[in-house]
Amino acid sequence: MIGVLTLMVIGFRALLTFLLGTRKSKDKVIEMREVFGQQRTFSVMAPVHWLDRSDEEYFHISASENGPSLTGGAWRYDQQTSLRQFADARFAGVDGMKFFKQVGKEFQLENGSIVREYAGFWPGDRKMTSYIVVCSAAEGIAVNLSLSTARRDYRANRFFYRRLLSSLRILPASAGEDRPLESTSTQSRP
Repeated sequence: MIGVLTLMVIGFRALLTFLLGTRKSKDKVIEMREVFGQQRTFSVMAPVHWLDRSDEEYFHISASENGPSLTGGAWRYDQQTSLRQFADARFAGVDGMKFFKQVGKEFQLENGSIVREYAGFWPGDRKMTSYIVVCSAAEGIAVNLSLSTARRDYRANRFFYRRLLSSLRILPASAGEDRPLESTSTQSRP
């Protein structure tokens, strides 16, 4: 009797495996590289297959034409200005885009950056977009990064994206005083 029950259990388990497939979770290894922003004032680790579309004044990397996109900029600022003031000014710019609403509470990354997550529908899009804004500052250099991706992608890969954004490093020694830091980044499509 025990032998028959064992065979039935094994047979049933094999049938379920055949019908549903196996669900082995394997960690994907993503090869990363360091990508530098304006005048090498900051860097972030990004997947090697992401395209670098940056120029001297504008930082922009993306997975593909319609894939996740990371944009940003760096500015010199008076060191009496706090990271909080810089972040509030940047977040106010996003608040002006009425189609994005803040999701959850503001939080800090391991690197000290202040982050807010937003979600909404860009005019004309059918899929919801996640728009994550990161602000950091050190030694007279303020940096902001904005990650935009499909909401579904962000939810599925939140841990990866937070690690990517946590890799933001400000490199103030690279920013020579002879050239001003400016950014042409505006509130264009994320």
